[in-house]
Amino acid sequence: MPKNHLTMYCRKMAAHAGDEKLLIHFFQDSLAGTALSWYMHLEPARIRSWNDLVDAFLKQYKYNVDMAPDRLQLQNMSKKGNESFKSMPRDGGNWLLKWNYPCMIRKW
Repeated sequence: MPKNHLTMYCRKMAAHAGDEKLLIHFFQDSLAGTALSWYMHLEPARIRSWNDLVDAFLKQYKYNVDMAPDRLQLQNMSKKGNESFKSMPRDGGNWLLKWNYPCMIRKW
């Protein structure tokens, strides 16, 4: 999933969180296969900041965000004491947008 990839990349690059050029430059090293090919074909003029790259990456791999949550995400979900699992809110995965990435300037 793209958000998991970004989380892992941000954790790896936490010491350089303030250096956008470095984050952008080394992002290619975290990619392989079709994702690397996608990155190599990006127009440099479109990516002026780390947020531009994050937005482009999430847009490119949005279909993965819409897929069912993985085991870790399911484990992290919890129900309120007075609700059953059937009555838990179904927000279409928007709970994923509450995650905070250490090298991100903004939250989703």
